[in-house]
Amino acid sequence: MLAVQHGRIPPNQRFESPNPHIPFADLRMKVVDTLTEWPETGHPRRAGVSSFGFGGTNAHVVIEQGQEVSPSPERDLDPAVSTLVVAGKTAQRVAATAGVLADWMEGPARRCRWPT
Repeated sequence: MLAVQHGRIPPNQRFESPNPHIPFADLRMKVVDTLTEWPETGHPRRAGVSSFGFGGTNAHVVIEQGQEVSPSPERDLDPAVSTLVVAGKTAQRVAATAGVLADWMEGPARRCRWPT
């Protein structure tokens, strides 16, 4: 999936030489043995991935390049919260949980990017 996303085909590990009984040139195929840029065709990149299990289970999926997504603009890191419910079996448990939550909101939560 990363090869499709980034447009680079990784080399096959431990490949040494092609099988002489396979007519690669006639089939317009080759084994990629070096990092290769994915050719631009004007169409989304597509790849097939096969898995052959020892127990006889076989699977094949086709994946396609998704649309480019622009990064989101910077957002306010301190969004307003309209409702926040803290529950517990006892008043002491509610107070303790609310305290932990308040500490988290003043610390690590301030660095989170919240959806708008």
